[in-house]
Amino acid sequence: MAATSLPHVMQRRRIHLRWRQLLGRAGMHLFLVAAALYVLFPLWWAFSSSLKGSRELYSTNPSLWAQHPSWANYTGTLWGMFNVVQQVGNSLIVTGGTVLLTALLATLAGYGFARIRFRGRDLIFIIFLLSLFIPQSGGLMAAYELMSFLHLRNNLLGLILAFSAGLTVPVFIMRQSFLALPNELDDAARIDGATRWQFFWRIGVPLVSAGITVVAIFTFISAWGEYLFTYTMEDKQSLYTLAVAVAQTEIPNAAFNDVPQFSAYGATAAIAIMGAAPAIAIFVLLQKWFVRGLTEGALKF
Repeated sequence: MAATSLPHVMQRRRIHLRWRQLLGRAGMHLFLVAAALYVLFPLWWAFSSSLKGSRELYSTNPSLWAQHPSWANYTGTLWGMFNVVQQVGNSLIVTGGTVLLTALLATLAGYGFARIRFRGRDLIFIIFLLSLFIPQSGGLMAAYELMSFLHLRNNLLGLILAFSAGLTVPVFIMRQSFLALPNELDDAARIDGATRWQFFWRIGVPLVSAGITVVAIFTFISAWGEYLFTYTMEDKQSLYTLAVAVAQTEIPNAAFNDVPQFSAYGATAAIAIMGAAPAIAIFVLLQKWFVRGLTEGALKF
């Protein structure tokens, strides 16, 4: 009797374990969906509000989507901005230059910290990481005086150089990417007669391209949305980036306030959407590389 009931007991245990796994996965999926909705709801509310008129926005029964969508808030905001085309160009120049320079410097530094042995390497890297705890606003006045002394204020090149100096996180990411490469690659390249630079450029860089993409995405988002430093260093409106321009935009006066589809709250939401749209688009287009770059490198020290 015991022998015949043993298979049934094992089968019941397998079924029980299977149900526990299914319930665990279902719970995890529900948690992720709830977290995604929690994060995306403000973005959706801003986009929906940007398409609503004042009557619909301030109704007693607000809805999650616009019943009568209109682009009046966007056109009114653009009408009130100063030379938006030039400001978008400034943002592209500053962000593009910062991404290229940061990716180059972080890749070189990450390779040095990961693959080259020299005295005090780990200590220097730890001290380098401690700069993460220095708030940007704390050194803003010193940066202002330094930029003025170097004649880099009111200069887009000065912004590129200043933004590219924040290398702590990019260098950390690239160091981890290079540490994930097996040491046998160095030995094989050395046996074949490759120099250190040839190994870095022809072997190392292609293998850590996902890490470079992660650095580029982080740098793009940071540089594109930077406001405080840019507003402090640039006095001329012609040198404003888009992030500063949308923050300084004044809501159009009487001419546009007569349009029923336009509202101050909707215009504010439209400004937020226009400022966030490029960063969201870049992340969506490169999300595969972003996830790959975060999962490839193991945290080695």
